Amino acid sequence: MISVRVARVAVIMSIILVVIVLDMVRKKKLREKYALIWLFTVAGMTLLVVWQDLLLWITALIGAIDPSSTLFLFGILFALAILLHLSNKVSEFSTQLRILAKEVAMPNARAAELSAPPCCGAENSGATAGSGGDVRGQEGRT
Repeated sequence: MISVRVARVAVIMSIILVVIVLDMVRKKKLREKYALIWLFTVAGMTLLVVWQDLLLWITALIGAIDPSSTLFLFGILFALAILLHLSNKVSEFSTQLRILAKEVAMPNARAAELSAPPCCGAENSGATAGSGGDVRGQEGRT
């Protein structure tokens, strides 16, 4: 059983976390989608701390010894779920970044190709100038 003191601290920490999450949403530092995840998690953890019979039942169900270890397990599972979700987002953004880099590189390469002098025309004019009697080349030979 969780002591009254630990339950009070947990509820106070939950209230502080809710205030922080709402403030981050207000300042546009956290999207609403993620704020809902955090708020539901805080509500669930607070429910388990306040409703001790439910916590004891879940502790017995999973075979844990101490109710605080059950709360700790839920915290780890939540952290793992958030890490998995964020890893998925990083992978999506990495793919999008690679596609965008290719899309930006294509017009840049095309613009560089159009602004550069034509390669075949320069070779042809150099070949005809060399065979047609380059003055400097002939002076060096005589």
